[in-house]
Amino acid sequence: MGRSIEQRPMMINQRKRIGYFELDTVVGPRGHSKAVLLTLIDRKSRFLWAYRLKGRTTATVNEALTKFLTTFNDPVHSFTVDRGTEFSSKARCDQ
Repeated sequence: MGRSIEQRPMMINQRKRIGYFELDTVVGPRGHSKAVLLTLIDRKSRFLWAYRLKGRTTATVNEALTKFLTTFNDPVHSFTVDRGTEFSSKARCDQ
């Protein structure tokens, strides 16, 4: 299990460089939609990337992250995620 956000390095909290991301999933209303979005927000620029997922699973999240990493041109320093099961096997990317 990863670290608590209270324990993250000061560099991340200062928002001085691009490449520190917060990730989450957004799920449509229960019973009305099966739509799921993966959102990635860069802490410095506040720029948002969103990927529509086929489901809320680790496999679909990893597939979207692979797409993101192949198109993002700057270094990725970390991903901050919650304890959702879709992030359970996400490899740590701290530097």
